[in-house]
Amino acid sequence: FEVDLFPEPRPLLAEMPVVFGLDGRKMSKSYGNDIKLSDAPDVVTQKVMATVTDPSRARKTDPGHPEVCAIYTGWETYAPEAAPEVAQDCRAGTIGCVQCKRNMAGAIQTWLEPMRERREALAQDVGMLDDVVAAGNCRARAVTAETLGRVREAMQLNTFDTQGRLRA
Repeated sequence: FEVDLFPEPRPLLAEMPVVFGLDGRKMSKSYGNDIKLSDAPDVVTQKVMATVTDPSRARKTDPGHPEVCAIYTGWETYAPEAAPEVAQDCRAGTIGCVQCKRNMAGAIQTWLEPMRERREALAQDVGMLDDVVAAGNCRARAVTAETLGRVREAMQLNTFDTQGRLRA
């Protein structure tokens, strides 16, 4: 077999391979601790405001521990440029969890807005979506046919032409 015909799969990991959910566990639709790209702004805000924060913080002026807070992982994911300042304010007790959640909801809304706009534009032009799917199917069929040809050749499988004759 050709060495590059069946390459060994390698993982593709982002800088943050796990996005923490609203309850502090790994974000998962099955856990119900997720924010969907399609969630309306008020739903996103509601979900963020219900998120578990630092359990050791009784008052907003108490020093916080961002490393155990699901809201802080949201900052690292959706607004990484603001995360260091948020961590500093949390540790110093200069921002409370409720205000941090409000700010995080705003940051997520900002992050989601271009996707919402694009989704709305695509939903308005169903014919264009059908064309995109058809073009993708065509490209996939071409790649599949080429790959299967390489596999048959590598495995030395004889194939038949359209008239049922054995190809050499």
